[in-house]
Amino acid sequence: MDFEWLIDYLGESETMAFGGLVLGFMFGIFAQRSQFCLRAAVLEFYQGKLGPKVAIWLLTFAAAVLGTQTLLSMGELDISDSRML
Repeated sequence: MDFEWLIDYLGESETMAFGGLVLGFMFGIFAQRSQFCLRAAVLEFYQGKLGPKVAIWLLTFAAAVLGTQTLLSMGELDISDSRML
């Protein structure tokens, strides 16, 4: 996807802030709809139950890992400047 037009229009920092706002809003909607709660999943796992909260957390984690690895293998994601590595 090419966001050059948006960067030219808003600026780089504003585009990043806007993207974060959109992604955060989408995550909030999906998290509320699926009743995603990391704390509840950790408590459920700690109590030895492997119920729906742990399953949703594992599915979310797997999707994040798969998505990241897919973007890396396609050359769409550059992590060479990441400070977290």
